[in-house]
Amino acid sequence: MAFKFKYQRILALKKDEEDFRKKKLAEKIAELTDKKRELNDFFGRKKSYNEKHIELLEGGTSVSMLKAYNSSKIWYLKEERRLNNDIKIISDELSVARENLKRANIEVKKLEKLREKDRIEYMKREEKEFDMMIDEVVSYNFSREMQLN
Repeated sequence: MAFKFKYQRILALKKDEEDFRKKKLAEKIAELTDKKRELNDFFGRKKSYNEKHIELLEGGTSVSMLKAYNSSKIWYLKEERRLNNDIKIISDELSVARENLKRANIEVKKLEKLREKDRIEYMKREEKEFDMMIDEVVSYNFSREMQLN
């Protein structure tokens, strides 16, 4: 009789959940990386824009150009806040995803340990049954020899 773990289906479900959690964590890491890259690109564009306008301002400017520059500055500040807020939200989601993966991993490890304990008990029972069969065979052979003599 082969070893069969009675909670094998549950273990399979937990492993599937763990794989799902790993996938979600990888997605969140990729999303955070993309958002950080977007923020760095934004800072480059902002720096370039400021340098361009400083050159224009040094050469003299009109009131309408100052208004446009000021409104652009306000937009850049709002955009920077938005990107930083998005990064914070994604970081929080990443922490939750890590915690979920940790819990799923713990559940899988518990069931794997339980399966290993059951397998060891099964092997001990099999060994005991085998020893009993050998004892029976030896006893039968001994009694048969005694009857023949």
